[in-house]
Amino acid sequence: MSSISQDELRRLFKRKYLNKLALLTLVRSLTPVAKIDFVMPRLHMHDVYNTRLGLAREVTGDWFEELEETVKALKQSSLEEVRLIEAEFTEGDCVIFTDQDMQEVLGVIYFQRRISE
Repeated sequence: MSSISQDELRRLFKRKYLNKLALLTLVRSLTPVAKIDFVMPRLHMHDVYNTRLGLAREVTGDWFEELEETVKALKQSSLEEVRLIEAEFTEGDCVIFTDQDMQEVLGVIYFQRRISE
């Protein structure tokens, strides 16, 4: 579990305040303790998360923070491959999308921990 909070990650990732070096340093520090870390073709990753967004809109009416923005970033990116890193935080998990070499962060989806956990 990461020693920083989701709020810290949010602050680092905010587009208008983006501190690219600090964000990339954090993402790289999370990879050794990541719950999930894999690379997939960007178009496939976009299809998966676009489907999840569509289901959330049509079925539940509720979706996770930054899901819509991440789907848009995946669509607009020119990357061939995208790396997905799932990290655990005190408040819940985050799924971070980067290029394969972790030089650029495309998006972060935040999941809140359920009260029953």
